[in-house]
Amino acid sequence: MLALRVLIGLIFASAAISKTARFRGFAAYLRIPFGSYAPVVAGGTIAAEFLVAAGSLIPALRTAWPWVAVALLAAFTVFYCARLLLTRDPYCACWGEIVQADARSLPARALAPSALALRNTALVFACLVTTGPGLSPGAAGLGWRLLAASACQVMVGGSLLISAIRERAAQGAPWIPEYGARWLHTSGCQRLRTD
Repeated sequence: MLALRVLIGLIFASAAISKTARFRGFAAYLRIPFGSYAPVVAGGTIAAEFLVAAGSLIPALRTAWPWVAVALLAAFTVFYCARLLLTRDPYCACWGEIVQADARSLPARALAPSALALRNTALVFACLVTTGPGLSPGAAGLGWRLLAASACQVMVGGSLLISAIRERAAQGAPWIPEYGARWLHTSGCQRLRTD
């Protein structure tokens, strides 16, 4: 289990190093939804990833470390889902690199969230495996770990579905932005009586 913890720690360390090297871009990515606090959140994110990476090497933390890593992955996944709902940008800045959204088709852009969901699911499952057999042995233990890890898939999938429905609705009704304000202005009016 130590080798798996170290491998996961290396993944966190590589993400933290990449974000540090591209700090400005990463902070710009976090402006939605954090606004002017984005640089502080970016610094905190990098520090948390470095701490989780270092914690994977400390034997005294072997019981608590998987839960801290899972909590951090869950926080990242929740943030990504919230940002996916707030913007039309399906890409993450997990390694600090910002991919510019383009006019590719919706199915092509759905691959980025799907890949993120699969990656986070695999990482959560790997972290839960390092909790050891004492928590829940056998097939039952494997089952609850798979179920817990699949929460990443469900969260990202739900956000992606809502985002896709909203985008398709906006594309299917281009008159909404133009006439929506007019409708709100005139919706209180009643028809003239023709007695």
